[in-house]
Amino acid sequence: MAVLGALAGRLGVAEHWRVDRQVSGELVLSEQEGVQLVLLKPCLLMNINGASVAKAAEKFKIMPEDIYLIHDELDKPLGKFAMKQGGSAR
Repeated sequence: MAVLGALAGRLGVAEHWRVDRQVSGELVLSEQEGVQLVLLKPCLLMNINGASVAKAAEKFKIMPEDIYLIHDELDKPLGKFAMKQGGSAR
């Protein structure tokens, strides 16, 4: 969750995380250049976090192609990332 925390800090919303029981997670909203961003930290077990993401997508009317999933990757140092479209975590 360090990456989401850092992103929230850069967006100036790090102090605004709140628990949202409807989506089973903590979230913070930010608007950047006319685009609403929803940052979500699911509070479910790792293998069922998708339910939290689906609830947030429904609540905020977010299309699947507009969802970016950030997860920890032990073989990459903090700050390095890779992008992947579709499929499993690997």
